[in-house]
Amino acid sequence: MKIDIISADDPPVDWWLGRKHVLNETDIEYVTHACNYIEGCDHGCLYPCYARIRKIRKYDNWINAKPVYGYLGLLKKDILHREEKGKKIGDVMLCSSTDGYCQTAVNTNGGMTRRVIEVLIDHDIRFTICTKSSRVLDDLDLLRDYDNCRVGLTIISHKESFRKKWEPGASPLTDRVYTLKHLHDCGVSTFVSMEPIFKDKDNCNPFYLINMLNKWVDLFIFGRHNYYKGAKADRPFYHTQANFIEDLCKAQGIKYLIKAEMRK
Repeated sequence: MKIDIISADDPPVDWWLGRKHVLNETDIEYVTHACNYIEGCDHGCLYPCYARIRKIRKYDNWINAKPVYGYLGLLKKDILHREEKGKKIGDVMLCSSTDGYCQTAVNTNGGMTRRVIEVLIDHDIRFTICTKSSRVLDDLDLLRDYDNCRVGLTIISHKESFRKKWEPGASPLTDRVYTLKHLHDCGVSTFVSMEPIFKDKDNCNPFYLINMLNKWVDLFIFGRHNYYKGAKADRPFYHTQANFIEDLCKAQGIKYLIKAEMRK
């Protein structure tokens, strides 16, 4: 398969990853499919995310993100296969195992996510972007003219010091809030992903964030912190948080989704 390289500045061929597919069904509660064309993420979040846990990758390797060889050809092939089988593609997440606006995605192939968006728009497929990067605004010209998409920013804290500690390579909070507001003002459907919620009310207060961001947000999504010692013991805390969040959102007429893991 032909590799999709359009710039001499792209990574060398032996740096790209081999894959058979980039579009797959997913059990993420607010989409039906996920498109992953990068492995790793240079945002370097220290939670860690489920993708790194699943891959059992060392941190230093994980932040050295690599693109998938021939990803656009694979995406078109995956779409065609589903169309031929009569399988509906409901809503595609960009991305579920990385950030579609990490440095690797932005600097490779003239903007990997932009090129994926163009393919999805050509096929009239709904998609959802969830990112920690203000660089999503680079593709605003595509997003604001396409009604079948939504863009979310992950925001887990109102304190920049907390962000720097846990999300060292991601955009500052002020940039994310500006991005959210600008997307909303341009008519793009927006959401905020408060995931993971930490058991740290001084630094991670979902109630404060709801009130701070509500006027620019069409949907709030909440999920718990996983993959740490004591996670099972903290289940009662997350049950209580879920109930409080639900009460607040209902009282204020806020659209929300509390992930099932918050109540397990």
